[in-house]
Amino acid sequence: MLEDEYHALANAATALSKSFKSPSAIGEVKEGTPIFSGEESKLRTWRKFRGLTQKELASRVGAAHSYIAQIENGTRIGKPALWRSIADTLNVTIDEILPDL
Repeated sequence: MLEDEYHALANAATALSKSFKSPSAIGEVKEGTPIFSGEESKLRTWRKFRGLTQKELASRVGAAHSYIAQIENGTRIGKPALWRSIADTLNVTIDEILPDL
């Protein structure tokens, strides 16, 4: 991917993420963070919290649905640029979605 394309994609993801309601406005959890069960990946928890399916998230970040599923299941690592795009789309920091090591 060319640098210009990357920046265009990142900007588009940022614009999309701003269209989400804030968690506190949704009223589902206090202080705007989902409750992590410890059994689901942080990425999956945030994706569900934002009301997106794997397919919808994949479409927004320009990845295959199966690739998002593999990242959530821990069978693939994912490239840094994809993690940045996912974080921007979900309106979170990368640290909030990366698995604990």
